[in-house]
Amino acid sequence: MARDGPFPRGFAPGTVSKGSDTQSMLHCTMNHALQVSDRLELDDVLGNLLYARREEDLGRLAHIAYWDVRRWARRAHLESLAERASDLIIRHPHPSRSAFLEKVDGVIHELEAIRLGLH
Repeated sequence: MARDGPFPRGFAPGTVSKGSDTQSMLHCTMNHALQVSDRLELDDVLGNLLYARREEDLGRLAHIAYWDVRRWARRAHLESLAERASDLIIRHPHPSRSAFLEKVDGVIHELEAIRLGLH
């Protein structure tokens, strides 16, 4: 079985098989899987944040906002949300407990709006 060079019979450098010149099936499936995993992770992050807010657990709220919300927002390419979440912790001290909770509520509302847009 002789071949013409390193390419399989009927293929030359720079050619593509029928259908491979469009977006591949693997790529589409991987994008969909990432969207589903992002959606599920958002549900988890939002659930944890809402529970901590209901309990008024400031330490847990700070932890979830800085680590979980910020990480999720960066993965979803939502840099403004990631910055807001990190600002809750690193910018400056909050004047009061209620001021901190008000900013956390803003992050929660933004996450809920994103979630409604995804589902």
